[in-house]
Amino acid sequence: MPSITWWNRVEPRPSTGDITSPLQAKVRDPLWMLTRQWQLGEFLGVDSGTPAWVQLTERAGALTTANAPIEHQLEAEPFTPDLGTRIELGQILSRLLGEAGQDDAAFRSTFPIDATPADPADPVDAQLRRVCAGRAVDGVAAYQAIKIGSALVPPVSAAVSQAFVAWIESTLGPIGTVADAETWQPARLEYAATVDAVVSAGTATLAVTPGGDGLAEWSSFDLVATTPGPSPQPSSRSIVPAHVRFKGMPGPRFWDFENGTLDFGDIKPDKRDLARLALMDFMLVHANDWFMVPVDVPVGSTYQLDSLIVTDVFGVQTLIMRADRERLGSGTWTMFSTSTGGTTSTADFYLLPPTAGIALQTGSVLEDIRFARDEMANMVWAIENTLENAAGEPWPQRERDAALPVQASSTESLVYRLESAVPSYWVPFVPLQVNPTTGAVVLARAEAVDRQGNVITPRGRVLVPSSLNGGSYQLPEEEVPRNGVRVQRLAARSRWTDGSTRLWQMRRVRKGTGETQSALRFDQLTTPP
Repeated sequence: MPSITWWNRVEPRPSTGDITSPLQAKVRDPLWMLTRQWQLGEFLGVDSGTPAWVQLTERAGALTTANAPIEHQLEAEPFTPDLGTRIELGQILSRLLGEAGQDDAAFRSTFPIDATPADPADPVDAQLRRVCAGRAVDGVAAYQAIKIGSALVPPVSAAVSQAFVAWIESTLGPIGTVADAETWQPARLEYAATVDAVVSAGTATLAVTPGGDGLAEWSSFDLVATTPGPSPQPSSRSIVPAHVRFKGMPGPRFWDFENGTLDFGDIKPDKRDLARLALMDFMLVHANDWFMVPVDVPVGSTYQLDSLIVTDVFGVQTLIMRADRERLGSGTWTMFSTSTGGTTSTADFYLLPPTAGIALQTGSVLEDIRFARDEMANMVWAIENTLENAAGEPWPQRERDAALPVQASSTESLVYRLESAVPSYWVPFVPLQVNPTTGAVVLARAEAVDRQGNVITPRGRVLVPSSLNGGSYQLPEEEVPRNGVRVQRLAARSRWTDGSTRLWQMRRVRKGTGETQSALRFDQLTTPP
């Protein structure tokens, strides 16, 4: 049966050359538009207008320690006077003497580099001394002698000695090995300190506990107490608010079409992922209703907003309250707020600490201590995995242990050993009951014997805290969980707001790598090695 096929084509056929009327896209059915507006809920609006301007009444205080990165102020500890540092500082002194037209021969004879290695197992130590002994000045010894005005210092111009001391103190700061940072808590393996800040109620005392990475962000501060005193004067100003804008946000007009670069509707969150659901709700529904008021807060200051009054285009003024204060006792969630002494309440001010933040640069790990549990031996081992060598560079201690000579063999067929030997960089911590009533247990540093028959003593700084003055080093048992903990010491560098460079040594605490096994045995009869 034959078929009949028809083609229909819809195309505009303007009767004139003017295209103004087609471009107007006139709507012939206004009722459809009203129905569409009713369907989308546009008739359910409240009697409010667009914000025209905002009036702020604010106060700005300051931290008492805001002239440098707070990490530098809280965590800095003396640099190690290793052989590399001694030679480098000696070269700086020689250069200053040369620029002043003086010879450094007297300093080389008074403060020489000793040719005898301090650690025979360190190959770098022997190499540096072979090259620099008798040819370089011990810069650390010269600096210490100049600093105290020793009579051993050869005649030198005041300008050279002052420039030498000023360069060291402005670049490195203190030099030594027996002083930890005053804020370091060896029993808790963390930093802890207090700082003062000026707020509206007077002087606020804040407890600072930097994170495991050593950074002291806003979340590291807790309000401890407030003392009445002088407060910053309030100031008022008016600002025109601006719409919040971000890429891919819904269009503000009815006929606007968003671009397809971002598809927030394609996000598939889990039903328990409330944070992502809230973010999607903001991006897809409420994004057009948010306004932003810029506020400049100086670094290292406190900021308090006494009142926020919004005036809309109809002249109606609305007082905006803090989101977490609208319903007292409701436990409303808040962010960027300072807690008050572990309670559920928050402080009345916002704190912008003078932190190094993302501008912090760190060097190689100079000391890496791993605290690990040994369940078979019923103790904890503090393993000094990495320490500094003579050049001030990381030195794996397994290499040093392998380079040490083994104890001479015995002629006997069997040898009695009180305990089996462990590597020379494994320091034991044994459980010690300190309160029989409560059963409280601490981990106390003990002694073990290495393969050479010597008593193992810590060679780094972490396991010999200066605040204990040689006393027993004890850790609460809960400080070393089952997966262990690692403490690292490294150099840090940051720039400050005035362009100056700050250099210091800090410590950071990391998660451990699990348990360990030392194969430690007691009361053994073994064959000699």
